[in-house]
Amino acid sequence: VSGCESVSRLMVTAVIQTILPPTTSQANQTFCEIENPTIANLTASGTSILWYDSETSASPLASTDTLVDGEDYWATQTNALGCESSTRLVVTVTILNEVPPTTTETTQTFCEIEKATVANLSANGNSILWYDTETSTTPLNDTDALINGEDYWASQTGSNSCESVSRLKINVTIFSPLPPTTSASTQSFC
Repeated sequence: VSGCESVSRLMVTAVIQTILPPTTSQANQTFCEIENPTIANLTASGTSILWYDSETSASPLASTDTLVDGEDYWATQTNALGCESSTRLVVTVTILNEVPPTTTETTQTFCEIEKATVANLSANGNSILWYDTETSTTPLNDTDALINGEDYWASQTGSNSCESVSRLKINVTIFSPLPPTTSASTQSFC
């Protein structure tokens, strides 16, 4: 009937989900530049974690986005009902960039009779690794024979365990002098 109120009432209970942000034991996370770290390398504990470039950004970052030195990244987690945490965890990123080794001899010369190897190459630095190309990921062995006219590339690993991205280039020259000659193959003496 119009204008009448029902005697029985429907009771509705509203539940507001409070989702906590993810957690981490490393609020400052450090990476080596040579690793090309991305959002996927950030660590936090939680479920369905999303990373953002600010505390208020509405668009999550892609897992393939490259990390930037000195930047803060903000994380949320999402529960099974699809509710995202309203507060965010902040993580600060440091990217370590190791410098390459140095030398005053970018061309290094050896005699063929020395049978020079990678161990004979010279550069100033710590934990030097030698490569056959600027982009190779497999270091040469110290016992590998040097090749005349070839370039060799050196990286340095610092005390922070990061290897340098840029490499020092050394060119190798190996001299092969001819044996002496004579017009008198038989020689007589008194």
